[in-house]
Amino acid sequence: METITKFSVLLIGIAGTPKDFLLSLPVLKSCIINDESITKNIAINILQYQYIDDEADPKYIKNIINEIVKINPDLLGFSVYVWNFNIVVKLTLGIKSILPNIQILYGGPEISINDINAGRFNPIPVDFIIYGEGERPFHSFLKRLTLPNAKQEKIDRFAIKKSGKFIFEGAADSNENDLADILQLPSPFLTGVIEPELLKKPEIRANIETQRGCIYRCAYCLYHKHYSKIRYRNPSTIVEEIEYIYKQGISEFRIIDANFFSDKQYAGFILSELIKKDIHMAVFFEVNPESIDKKLADLICQYGALSSKNKVMVGIGIQTLNQKALKSVRRPVNVCFFNRAFELLKKANAIIKTDIILGLPHETKQTYLELIEYIVEKMRYGKNYLSLSLLRVLPGSDMEKIAAKKKLVIDTIDNKHFVYSTPDMPREDMLECLRLNAVAFRFLCSLDLENRIILRDKFFQTKDQLKIPFIYILEHFKNIFSQKLKGSDSD
Repeated sequence: METITKFSVLLIGIAGTPKDFLLSLPVLKSCIINDESITKNIAINILQYQYIDDEADPKYIKNIINEIVKINPDLLGFSVYVWNFNIVVKLTLGIKSILPNIQILYGGPEISINDINAGRFNPIPVDFIIYGEGERPFHSFLKRLTLPNAKQEKIDRFAIKKSGKFIFEGAADSNENDLADILQLPSPFLTGVIEPELLKKPEIRANIETQRGCIYRCAYCLYHKHYSKIRYRNPSTIVEEIEYIYKQGISEFRIIDANFFSDKQYAGFILSELIKKDIHMAVFFEVNPESIDKKLADLICQYGALSSKNKVMVGIGIQTLNQKALKSVRRPVNVCFFNRAFELLKKANAIIKTDIILGLPHETKQTYLELIEYIVEKMRYGKNYLSLSLLRVLPGSDMEKIAAKKKLVIDTIDNKHFVYSTPDMPREDMLECLRLNAVAFRFLCSLDLENRIILRDKFFQTKDQLKIPFIYILEHFKNIFSQKLKGSDSD
C-alpha cells in the first residue's frame, strides 16, 4: 500500500463472483495518478474483496471493518453494485459506529437519481454520492479537497447530504461531465495501479474494458447509459494489458463490454493480435447475435486452437421468443440471426452461454415453456451453458418506468430488484417456471463440467428414447424435487 500522507482516501471494491475483482476503482485511481496537484496532497489506496454473500459470517464482516478502521482513512469510498449493496451498508454502519467523523462516498451502478430523490440513501450514514460515470466527478471532488479555500465550482452528478437529505450540487443527470473519449484512458494494469499481488490470488480472473456504451437500448440494461455513441479504448493498449496479465500468470480474463463485436474490425484486430502473440488464456465475452460473422467466428476458432487452456466462452442472449415481450423492453433479437450465430460459434468450438430471462412483460407460462423447449435443444452438443435469469428492474434503468406502466410487481425484500409477478404471469405461474428453471439448471448449468456433460447426455438420451418434449422430463423431476422439499420453507 502507498504510504499515507496528508489526506488519505481508501476505496473498497467487492466483486460479484468469488474469482473476480472490481476494475472500476483501479480505473478511477489511474485517472488521478498523473495529476500532481492531487497526488502530492492525497494518497489513494484500494482494498479489493471477492464476492461476499449477504449471509456471510458476521465475524468475516467484522474483520473487514477492523481492517478498514486500522487504516483509518479520511475519506472512504464504496463502489456499489446490486450484488454488494447490503454488504456495503453493513460495512458503512459498522465503520461509522467506530469512526463517526470519517467521510464516506458512494458511487457505482446501484446509484440512481430516482433512489437519491426518493431518499433511499438518507438513512445510511454516507456523506457524498456520485451518480453515473465517476472519473470526472471524483477528480473534481479530490481537486476540491486539495484546494479547500479556492472558489468551488459545482460538480455535476455529485450529491452532498444536508440536513439528512441528499442535494445535487450541479446537474443531476448530465453527460457533459463524462470523459469525451476513452481512447487514451490510462491502463490500471500497465500503470501498476492493479498491484501484482492481487493478480497472484488463486484462480483470480482479470476483467478488461475495451469500450463503453451500446448501440442497443435494452430497457433492463445499464450498459448503454444513454450515451449517444460507443467510446472505444486504444485496441493496442487492450492487447498490451492482456499480454501483461498473461505474463503475470493469470489463466482467464473476461471482456466486460455489452457487445465486444460492436465494431468488427476493432474486435478482429484484438483477437488477431492475441493469436500472433500466442496467448494461452481462457476468455469470456458477450456479443449480440447479429454481430457474429464467419470471419470473427474463424478468429475465435483460431484462438481456441492455440492450446488446451484457450477455452472461449461467448455469451449470446435471446432472452425470449415472445416478440411482444422483446418489443416492450426494446430488445431486438431475430431468431434467424440467433440460430445463425449459434451455428457459427458451434463450428468455432466455442462454449456458448445462452441467456434467457423469466419475468418479462407479456411473457406467459405457456410462452416461457415454449422458450425452454426451444433453448434446451440448443444445449444438446458441446460444452454449452444455459443461463437462466429472473428479470431485475435495476435502479436508473428504463425498465423502472416500463415496470410501473406494465404493473410488474417487484420483490422488495432484499434490495435485489427481482420481478415477483406480472399481470401475464401470476406468482403461482412464476413459481412453476422458477422450479422448472431449477431442474434445468441441474441438468444443463452445473459448473462441474464433467458431471454436467454426463447428466446432459442422459437427459437427451431419455428424451430421444421416450420421444417426449423436454418439458415433460423437467416437470417429472420438478414434482420429485417438490416432494422432497415438502415441509421446508423453500418455494
